[in-house]
Amino acid sequence: MPSRRLRVLMVSNERKTLRHLSRFLGALGYQVWQATTTEQALAVLEVAGPDFLIADSEPATSEARELCRMAGRRTRSGPLYTFLMVQRPEARQLVQALEAGVDDFLAKPIIHPELLVRLRAGARVLELERRLGRQSGVDPLTGLANRDAFADRVREELAQVARNHTPPACVLLDVDLLGRINHAYGFPAGDAVLGSVAGELARLCPPPKVVSCFGAGRFGVLLPESSTTEAVAWAEQFRAALAQKPIDVDGQTVRPTASFGVAGCEDGVPVADELLDHAAQALESAKSSGRDCVVRFGQFEDETAAWADLATPGRMFERTVARHVMKPCTLLMRPRQTIQQAAALLEQAGLSEAPVVDGDGRLVGLLGAESILEAADGSDASLARVAEVMATEPASFEEDTPFAALLDFFGRDARSAVVIVYVPLTVVPVVNA
Repeated sequence: MPSRRLRVLMVSNERKTLRHLSRFLGALGYQVWQATTTEQALAVLEVAGPDFLIADSEPATSEARELCRMAGRRTRSGPLYTFLMVQRPEARQLVQALEAGVDDFLAKPIIHPELLVRLRAGARVLELERRLGRQSGVDPLTGLANRDAFADRVREELAQVARNHTPPACVLLDVDLLGRINHAYGFPAGDAVLGSVAGELARLCPPPKVVSCFGAGRFGVLLPESSTTEAVAWAEQFRAALAQKPIDVDGQTVRPTASFGVAGCEDGVPVADELLDHAAQALESAKSSGRDCVVRFGQFEDETAAWADLATPGRMFERTVARHVMKPCTLLMRPRQTIQQAAALLEQAGLSEAPVVDGDGRLVGLLGAESILEAADGSDASLARVAEVMATEPASFEEDTPFAALLDFFGRDARSAVVIVYVPLTVVPVVNA
């Protein structure tokens, strides 16, 4: 059984039912999402990848069946076990639901012990499906080798390097913004895109190249006896070919792109997991570079080193001073103002704290909303003055104080703000921690 928390998506237009079952399942350790419409449910299915879908057949049984049918086609996050909640089941409706892919039924109103028993039974089915999928070595949607089978082949290829065999290169690619395609055109369109990518890979990767589908829009390609340079050239060729291959889905044209990460063995022969990890790191760099591009492992090492140097403690903000980070203060308090006036001014200005200055503009205190609230509890609150509740020794720094000194102060002191001042102590804005 999976060690992580099992995830449940509940879909019903009865909000009370959603709240009630969410509390019940949440108390028992399930992770629960709720939706009141098919559109919301499909969005959750895309981003959350639940294990169970519980769909209410009321008021529209046909809509609930269609949701279960579309959910059953989802392959990005593994198998999904679907329940249909029914109040007055009819044989014809149950048959139609089973044909739509519903796995089980729950009678309304829900009986808690029955729900738990059925969830446990469904969890056993899901675990069996996952194990069978791993053992078969085949991705069910594309028919390509799955991740485990691909990793095994990578291990075999690396093991042959010791026998004067040229090392391989590995390419990982992600279909860009697959979730957006699913949302815009529906899951069948996303499946069609994945099938088209798989077919194009098979066409351009005759043996001994090995093509794999990892799921979630990710594919792997093993290029035996190839250098990193050759693998990058192949990836660029495939990227260009994919960009020029529009896919027609129910009369709508979808133009997918992909991001590529390439890793080779020029710096020594890694183990299989290390080679795959290098390709995955390069793929993430491609995606963070704007997608639809090819990146080799280590390509941006100079940028990484430059960032590490910049991020060295004290370097990043070595020329930053207090006036560069202070928040402009649009409000100054006077000692003789009432706290009621002060509270209104703070709320109007959207501030939690403000400096207090005397008639000459010199800093004499700092007034915070918390101090006002504490003073407002007294019986004579309406008569209280700012001078009575303000902090009379606020932390203050000159405008050219190094930013590092401010960080050091906030790291040692519990106060949430300091006042930045001109010399001689003419108030400028407040800096928050």
